[in-house]
Amino acid sequence: MKRILLTSAAVLCAQSAFAGGLDRSGQSISALFEDGRYAEFSLGSIAPDVSGTDVAAFGSQPTGSVANSYFQIGAAYKADVNDRFSYALIFDQPYGASVEYDTTSVALGGTFADASSQSITGLLRY
Repeated sequence: MKRILLTSAAVLCAQSAFAGGLDRSGQSISALFEDGRYAEFSLGSIAPDVSGTDVAAFGSQPTGSVANSYFQIGAAYKADVNDRFSYALIFDQPYGASVEYDTTSVALGGTFADASSQSITGLLRY
């Protein structure tokens, strides 16, 4: 039983760490707690600069910038049904990654990874 619990905990921790590397928005639900009818729209342009060097076995060559630029959009709408109930609809792009190694990288040259997501969340508040 002890082994199962330790294995489960290790798997959950590993999944949390993996999701943290892809998390882009934090998935805020703050719109649900605004007063009255509420709407918001957000747009962002992100240009990360991530670089490093290949492992020594491949000559320790610089990789160049491997992270690609991207746009991030989001929107939220909140309304009150009555004095006790509220609802919100939230659109965001919570997870993603865009990495591309230039051909100058001996170990990983020409490899890339691209992941994206879109989410619509419906919330109710009493």
